[in-house]
Amino acid sequence: MIAEAARVPDPPAPADIRIHPVRDREDTLPPAPVDAPAFGTRLEISERAFAPALVGVEGARGFLAWQDAEPVGCAVAQDGAGVTGVFGVGVVPSARQRGIGAALTVAAVRAFPADLAWLLPSDMARPMYERLGFRDLETWEVWVAR
Repeated sequence: MIAEAARVPDPPAPADIRIHPVRDREDTLPPAPVDAPAFGTRLEISERAFAPALVGVEGARGFLAWQDAEPVGCAVAQDGAGVTGVFGVGVVPSARQRGIGAALTVAAVRAFPADLAWLLPSDMARPMYERLGFRDLETWEVWVAR
């Protein structure tokens, strides 16, 4: 799905949620325990995916949503020379349906100067992205020989 970055609205995050960029190695620890339950992956896979990839990599930025002292959501943005890729937007199941995913998506869209933002949605998240102005650019059919 794609959206014109300037047209993506700024929905407010819930009042008890703070969204912060991942800035240093200490900040890379909390995304994995969010990513694993949000996407149903094993923790060790999430730890390896996040820790090395969010700090010191040119053109990549991570974001965390916090409720009190607990991380409840994460997202990653990748700069693509005028196009921002939005990846790994996830919210722990107990914090879903509150606007946290939308607020994280907008943080990622705004991470770099860009005309367009793109992402590959899950079926569950598709309605949220549509409300933010994302639309299908292309559809794919995958055929498997049996």
